[in-house]
Amino acid sequence: MTQIPEIPAEDSSKARGKFSDPLPWIVMVTALVLDQLTKWIVIETLAVGESWPETGLLRFTHAWNTGTAFSLFQGQGDILTWVSLGAVGVLTWIYRSLESRSWVLKVAFGMQFGG
Repeated sequence: MTQIPEIPAEDSSKARGKFSDPLPWIVMVTALVLDQLTKWIVIETLAVGESWPETGLLRFTHAWNTGTAFSLFQGQGDILTWVSLGAVGVLTWIYRSLESRSWVLKVAFGMQFGG
């Protein structure tokens, strides 16, 4: 009878993969949920152009922007979608290529992926 050679067990930390740490995932999901929740609250409670509170340094203002920050690339949704997907790919590649990840780096990547 032929014997099957034993395959050495992999190091369990490497076998789990580079995405097994829950911290970046928790930060990403939290950022996504908070982003969508605050947008929903603003849409449901403020008229377009209305702010709460009306004065002060920090306030919510109901405004629409189909572009990026500072209204750049207005109406370029298709291009922005592809650029965003490319950015996610690059961030994923960078994150996977790092040998060591501090908790600060994990939180930072989670926030970037969360939007």
